[in-house]
Amino acid sequence: MSDEPGRSYDISPDGKLSPGHKLAHYEILEPIGKGAMGAVYRAGDGKLGRDVAIKVFPDEFAGTWRD
Repeated sequence: MSDEPGRSYDISPDGKLSPGHKLAHYEILEPIGKGAMGAVYRAGDGKLGRDVAIKVFPDEFAGTWRD
């Protein structure tokens, strides 16, 4: 896992994040929901000291956005 901006983060092969998993300064606390467009997790923001929602998209959405 890397905390450098613009770098990929390791996610389990099934795409799920477990409580305690860290993405930069965010710590995954619990899953909130899941659907066709990805999964949403409640996470703690270590810089702002509050909870946030993080959406993780499936791999098939990577690189599909156009300028």
